[in-house]
Amino acid sequence: MEVEDERLQFKECESYDYFCPITDRCTIAELKGKVCVRCVDEIRRVLNEEGFSVVPAGRTTVVIVPEVVEGRDGYHYEGARIYVLSDPSSGISRVDELFITGLRFGLTDIIFNGVPVYSVYGSFGNDARYALSRLMASVQWKFMNDEGKIADEDRVKELQRMLIEIGRELNCHIDERYAFHGTYTSSFEPVGPRRILIVSEDDSLLGPIARFALRKVVDLVELTIFVDSAAYHSKTELHEFAKEVIDKLYGNSNEFTPKDVECLEFEVFSRPVLDYDLIIVLEERFRVGLPENRTYSLEEITGVRLNNPEDIYEAFEIAEALEDAFRKNIFKILELIY
Repeated sequence: MEVEDERLQFKECESYDYFCPITDRCTIAELKGKVCVRCVDEIRRVLNEEGFSVVPAGRTTVVIVPEVVEGRDGYHYEGARIYVLSDPSSGISRVDELFITGLRFGLTDIIFNGVPVYSVYGSFGNDARYALSRLMASVQWKFMNDEGKIADEDRVKELQRMLIEIGRELNCHIDERYAFHGTYTSSFEPVGPRRILIVSEDDSLLGPIARFALRKVVDLVELTIFVDSAAYHSKTELHEFAKEVIDKLYGNSNEFTPKDVECLEFEVFSRPVLDYDLIIVLEERFRVGLPENRTYSLEEITGVRLNNPEDIYEAFEIAEALEDAFRKNIFKILELIY
């Protein structure tokens, strides 16, 4: 991967057939034509001279760089960026990067190669979500027969709905896909399920339609992505147009409960945290107060700008247009959340 400090980037060695972080500052060019057995020692010596904190670790070199980064809640945190440099003479030229925060009072975040793998803010390390997801999986397997089929689907769905409701009360959102994917890791993805929030005026019409349209599209790529929606201002009852569109195109609208952004926030050290990897606002004015580094407008992502439908036919057209727009821009969405 490409690191921020150019001095830690691997560059092609002119003397040997591998890539090395110090090839432009190396002093052992006189060994040309021989196997470079001093490579790892030379890397450590040069990086030490350049002021890096270097720790030997077998045939790898661990470089620790104190830094300040912007956290998921929009605040800046002091931490340590750790580069693990594989020894080129071992035949492996690679840089892995780990960033950790909260060193004095216990780990707050762990980010590996740019991908969060743990966070006390809840998206990767929330104990309640972890427990509920394991229960969701246990329910799935409890009712599985020897043929690998669910013996009592109605009972399974009932228990899953109960767990989802418990999660809502505890402000940690799960859905039935957690039956197959854990909170921390997944057999298909490098980390736990990603989460997208769609923000509209009152979570009654355009927001819910966009939520179900996007969920249908992300399901097609077979990744565990949780899609939710919320009101920027006060929530209201589900609009009759949205109810009919959801029932006809996406399933049961009775399972959808309108909510507002405020009820999704929880506090960490008296700071509000909105635990979503990507927030899509349907109007530009809804950006105010939301995390800047994770909030984008629908128009930015898809080029689509929505108006409230005047009749049910127009509501169905909006749903189809949203599905098409999300499908065409799914890779852009995946880039934003991964």
